[in-house]
Amino acid sequence: MKYIPTLFSNKQNQLILLSLSVLISFSTNVYSQNPNPNLTVDSYINNEMNTEKIPGMSTLIVKDGEIVWKQSYGLADVANNISVNDDTIFLLASISKVFTGTALMKLYEDGLIHIDDNINTYLPYSIHNPVFPSTPITFRMLMTHTSSISDGSAMDSYYSIGDPTISLTDVIERYFSTSGSDYNASENFSNNTPGSSYNYSNMGTALAGYLVEAISETPFNEYCNNNIFDKLCIKNTAWYIADLDINQISKP
Repeated sequence: MKYIPTLFSNKQNQLILLSLSVLISFSTNVYSQNPNPNLTVDSYINNEMNTEKIPGMSTLIVKDGEIVWKQSYGLADVANNISVNDDTIFLLASISKVFTGTALMKLYEDGLIHIDDNINTYLPYSIHNPVFPSTPITFRMLMTHTSSISDGSAMDSYYSIGDPTISLTDVIERYFSTSGSDYNASENFSNNTPGSSYNYSNMGTALAGYLVEAISETPFNEYCNNNIFDKLCIKNTAWYIADLDINQISKP
């Protein structure tokens, strides 16, 4: 599990960040059975699972605000032969980045940032691409993966089994501060001008999550709980395993 924002969610709505692992479970109206059974859809899904070797999954289709299809398949825990059900919680991995971007846009909506601001306005130390020190990195660049921030080899050391063992603040300081223990100019940044090209960046998203925390003066997970999950009535959703019933979580 990465220490990079990532969410966990149950099957009801399967929709995270770089070093924070997120477990998310969206609770909508619970149906005891598929409201619109269809053998053709069942057959297609089962064939795909067999082909791709997917042990278990949940499906949900919403049309015009109503659930028209809901079904669980396979196993949530292969070793113990436990089936996927309505309460199964899944690791959402990088789909969690949607929530990180949403958190930044909530700050924008509240008038606390502008998406084209230089992020250094909000940081305790300066972060810039050493090849282009005069070109600012903006929130928009972080959200669109155009910041020129790369995923260097140091990122691997931030992974852990279970919940993070290092704080998001420490991860960002170690990786981005020029005095940080994991700062590496050639690995942590590309040779592209910030804003000029797309380069998928987990560390850029981690930085976005840290900015949410720094600007709101609220831990990132709490900010998401208060401003996103609770507002949308999304239950059994968390950035940390410790905040959930581990027996409901599917086993990778």
